[in-house]
Amino acid sequence: MKRPADEIIKDLESLSEQRYPWLVILLDSYAVCDEGTAKDLAREKNKQGCSVACHKGCSACCLNPVVPISELELRGISWYVSEQLDQNTQDQLIPRLENHKDTSECPFLLNHICSIYPMRPIACRIFHMFRKACTPYEKVIRTRPQDVFTQNRDTARRVALRFLDADVYGLKTELEKEEAFDQGIMMKMSTQMHEVDWTRFVWAINLIRKAKRK
Repeated sequence: MKRPADEIIKDLESLSEQRYPWLVILLDSYAVCDEGTAKDLAREKNKQGCSVACHKGCSACCLNPVVPISELELRGISWYVSEQLDQNTQDQLIPRLENHKDTSECPFLLNHICSIYPMRPIACRIFHMFRKACTPYEKVIRTRPQDVFTQNRDTARRVALRFLDADVYGLKTELEKEEAFDQGIMMKMSTQMHEVDWTRFVWAINLIRKAKRK
């Protein structure tokens, strides 16, 4: 009997999590972030009396993004790109990854859609605009700061405390994590998107492809 696709996908995710313990932490952090952000957005929507303008295919914020990315998130993107994306999507991404320094666009933007949407960084997950969607290259922090959603600090703290369970941070106790969060460790240990050498992701893709052929 043929198994449903969703069961197979869950099994693959479970195997990946067993191989990569950090992936459990990252996915948990994203789940906490998405749930908390949804609640914060609902409250802010009621407060402002307007809806979130962002929608699928709205990619102005991806044309010249200012996105801090942590090492843990880079691991997650590498895993997703090299082990979860289909070969056709990978083939479209490879030249963008190889030539990322030639453009200000996010290398993962394909046909106005985020190709790594399930694994997009926290900075992308919490960026929302009210009233009107961004226009290309608009500096919304300057032009319409009142329309930019600001994540609730309690939500940010809960996300960070789970995030900081990762061994890359070397923090053992809850007190250490609380203090590190208050001192801005999430930003201090992040790299701006345009400073990342995305060509190493091409190496990861080719490595996994080679392993699958064996």
